Amino acid sequence: MKEQPIIPKLIDLRPDFGIPIKEDHKLEGWIKLRPGHSRKIYGLVFPKGRWMYRPEVVRLEERLKTVKEISKRIDDRRSLDQLVTQLNDALNQIRLQAHIGNERAANLLVSVTAKAIGSLEWLVNGQPELSGRIATEHSHWPTLLSLNTKDIPRAIQQVTDLGVGTKSLIPTHAGQKVDFENFWTHIAMRATQVCWNNKIWVPMFEQLAAGAERERVSLVFWSTPVRATMYTLPDHDVIVIADWQRRCKKLTIPIRQAHLDEWWKVVKDCVLERWWEVKSEYRLAISKISDKQAPKDYEKRKRAFDQVRQAFESLTKRP
Repeated sequence: MKEQPIIPKLIDLRPDFGIPIKEDHKLEGWIKLRPGHSRKIYGLVFPKGRWMYRPEVVRLEERLKTVKEISKRIDDRRSLDQLVTQLNDALNQIRLQAHIGNERAANLLVSVTAKAIGSLEWLVNGQPELSGRIATEHSHWPTLLSLNTKDIPRAIQQVTDLGVGTKSLIPTHAGQKVDFENFWTHIAMRATQVCWNNKIWVPMFEQLAAGAERERVSLVFWSTPVRATMYTLPDHDVIVIADWQRRCKKLTIPIRQAHLDEWWKVVKDCVLERWWEVKSEYRLAISKISDKQAPKDYEKRKRAFDQVRQAFESLTKRP
């Protein structure tokens, strides 16, 4: 039976989805729409201390044990969701220490990653059908490599046999020449993944907002309104779900030509909001558009979105 995800508490979502509201925090540029009239909100102030929320492995023994033997070692007191939370927290702390120059933390990061990949190798050998089914849905597959010339063909053969990426959100296939490090490709890939992740997050936020007072608003980015629903909870915290995020629930994979426009609408709004909030990334994007191509800012922005769409279509193209 498939394990049902646990609906987290809002306080548990703060590190990834919460925005602290200060006493002088204003929601500039929002338009509040109600039946019969609308008005511009130049500064909606929330009480100090409130929050706004927006939607967005194990070492095996050398001998693979039987299911009965393994079952005896499973801790039923902790769900997979709890284990993932604890694992992510521990790995994040090791990663942070490594990034500030802690040599032992850097060594531990390499060691833990290698052990996890080693466990994955055992899974491929012990559960080939399960591994193959999962591998087809992931565009990349972790594997161990060295300068030993035998390692490279072995790794290529494994990902070929597993069919890695053949059914993934961002498909990979032999002969593909997409540069995943390209600026526009990276933006398109990140936004596509965010939209897909919201298939999980939006229903959770909807459940957390059940029964709350709601009102329709518009988030305005460069004079482009993006509709949203704002939920005010009893403690005055708010949950805001944009319509593009809600539409993510209906997205399907693989991304076929017939669904391309449906996907692009949410990906575009995702990038639009990102560029509005992170001006440094937006400025970098339009700096890649020459003045000769587009002398005005809005023309550069349009061409930048054309580049992202072209990259998105290249990502989703299948053989």
